[in-house]
Amino acid sequence: MQLRHHEVAERIGRSDGLVTVGVVLTPSRSGRRPWDTTMIRIHGPSTLTEEEATEFAKMWNVSAATA
Repeated sequence: MQLRHHEVAERIGRSDGLVTVGVVLTPSRSGRRPWDTTMIRIHGPSTLTEEEATEFAKMWNVSAATA
């Protein structure tokens, strides 16, 4: 999420007011429902350094054909 938020902020040239929202699904251990959900929200300027963004991009920006 942080990487995508950072990338969008760079592409649009500003981060003021930028909000990124994601939902994480994990298998439920309670047995009452199949999934548990957690909402993640990032607002405003990215907290990633350029070095962190570069390293994260190496890990996450790989196409399915090369993975």
